[in-house]
Amino acid sequence: MAIENPYFYNDRVYPDEYYRREPRELIEERFRKKYTVHVEPSKRHYRHRSIPLSYNRWLEQGAGIPFQQEVEREPLLKVYVSKDNYEKLIETDQLVEELKQQSRDLHQMKQERQKEAHIRSSNPAVQKAYEKYQMLLKLCD
Repeated sequence: MAIENPYFYNDRVYPDEYYRREPRELIEERFRKKYTVHVEPSKRHYRHRSIPLSYNRWLEQGAGIPFQQEVEREPLLKVYVSKDNYEKLIETDQLVEELKQQSRDLHQMKQERQKEAHIRSSNPAVQKAYEKYQMLLKLCD
């Protein structure tokens, strides 16, 4: 097996595959063990969605809203989990959502900081005022 694009670390050569994400099977197995979840296929395989055909035609006709029934064939699973582990999953999901929000906030702050730095670099008067403001802040500490 030829190694393409090797990764060097501590004088060892690792293929990129070694550092890529784990295979899906390992992730699912770890999840099942962590939350003691039992998953099995379900007999239900359909999910129905009603989609309006065309609003323009509906407005012209003035009748009831025509819906086209679209059927998606999607396999469903049965998941058995204890109440305690279900609560843990909810808490974990809440934590992930909070971390995503913090990440978005940090990204926004980073963009604002870059924008302000660009304004300071393009306007010497703004840069001088900013330096004086920073000096006053340091004197207040």
